[in-house]
Amino acid sequence: MSVEPRDFFDLTTSRTRGAHFKLRVSVAKTQVPPALQYLQALRKMKTLITVLALCTFAYTKNCPKTEPITLEDINNVDYVARVNVTMRIGKFYHLLYWKYYDVPNPAPERYQVLRTISIKECRLNVDTDYVLGCLNNNRECFAKPYEQLSDDEKKLLELP
Repeated sequence: MSVEPRDFFDLTTSRTRGAHFKLRVSVAKTQVPPALQYLQALRKMKTLITVLALCTFAYTKNCPKTEPITLEDINNVDYVARVNVTMRIGKFYHLLYWKYYDVPNPAPERYQVLRTISIKECRLNVDTDYVLGCLNNNRECFAKPYEQLSDDEKKLLELP
């Protein structure tokens, strides 16, 4: 008995997809013990959780800090301002600076009204107000939506 390639592959054509191959494979069905099935599923689940955790870490690596704002955060930045995200193009955000807050560090030499910053791996919402604090060149930033500020955070920023 000779085996022809056509026994394993079908070359068919259709009007919508053009030419495509179909692979015919017959696999003998075997019984897998339930305990082994459970262990295989558990291993796949652990792998999936590990991959998701690493993806989350990689995604948030360069994001501004979004946890509650502390006095240490304010002391470690060059400026704190209330900004509105007016536009986003790729990783660049166009910001409208509404107000600079008094913080222990000296104020910027020149207050800016419009500015573009780059945040590579995160997303800020357009037409949303944020409290933003950054070191020079937008390093080690924190950003929190203005509406989500707690009373303690407002006191730290001396907001009315």
